[in-house]
Amino acid sequence: MRHTKNLRTRGFTLVELLVVIAIIGVLVALLLPAVQAAREAARRSQCTNNTKQMALALLNLESTHKYMPQAAGYFPGKDNAKISESPGAVFDSQLSKSGPANLGSILYFLLPQMEQQQLYMSMSGWTQRHFMTGNVIAPPAAYICPSEMSAGSESVVRPEDGGNGWGAGNYVVNVQAMNHWWKSASQPSDGTGGGISPSQPNPFTHPELRHMSDGTSNTIVFAERYAICPAPPRGDFGRTHWLGTPATKYDSLFAWNTKYVADNAPAVIKNQDIFAGVGEVPQIAPTYETCTPTRVQTAHAAMNVAMLDGSVQSVSGDIDYVAWRAYILPRDEGSLPPN
Repeated sequence: MRHTKNLRTRGFTLVELLVVIAIIGVLVALLLPAVQAAREAARRSQCTNNTKQMALALLNLESTHKYMPQAAGYFPGKDNAKISESPGAVFDSQLSKSGPANLGSILYFLLPQMEQQQLYMSMSGWTQRHFMTGNVIAPPAAYICPSEMSAGSESVVRPEDGGNGWGAGNYVVNVQAMNHWWKSASQPSDGTGGGISPSQPNPFTHPELRHMSDGTSNTIVFAERYAICPAPPRGDFGRTHWLGTPATKYDSLFAWNTKYVADNAPAVIKNQDIFAGVGEVPQIAPTYETCTPTRVQTAHAAMNVAMLDGSVQSVSGDIDYVAWRAYILPRDEGSLPPN
């Protein structure tokens, strides 16, 4: 008679399972920061590439026209009527009736060089009116930093989020280097008998590389900024509207004037810090609730800035204010080219 031996499969004990789970937990804890760091490195690399594309696109425009678009203004033409404060019949007569628009932000005029010809031709006249009429146009992907998600993946702030809806990019232009079309009749006199002072640097002059006496490698043209700052958004500040054209903290620019100082003003006045947002260095990875709308900020460990020579530099949060100011001013001696 044959005897069959019963074999029992031995399972894991509770202690062994707990040990395995503990080991897996430790491995995840060790690997997660490395994975997150790798993802952020990839996002920052993409952001750096976006910034460089913008700088090179600007230089391509300069090569074609021998001058560049203003931070906002007419391009390639000018505000011949010089009536930027009071849109009306004369103002409207200067606007294009079909695509492309001829009055807009510098980010708009870069579109053909960024492989966005269709989006460029889809607008006409004044790009700001697309915002004022509630026509929300999302920015191209190259204008969105993948690390900065205050406005969501499409970088569109909708009306229910506060104020009007707008497309909100993450890159802003330096007004001090690139000039701005806006000239306000409400500005005070320059005190020299020269009449009303322009609100922003050289409103009727397109910037040229020869104007940058400090050198193109020493002058910032683009920096990063949160789409919404602070959150939740309010209608009166904190919108980085990529098609916006007024020189304020509402739009795709930084270092705007709070007033204009004439060339022949005393040196003591010229040396005052008259540029909104320049008096404070960049914010490095602030929260959306605590960021400051008058400053530029980055979600990275350091700020990506594009220089006028097409290079991209990294700016730390502890940069000296004097150095930051020098990066922003293209002519540290204070002289400005004539309008």
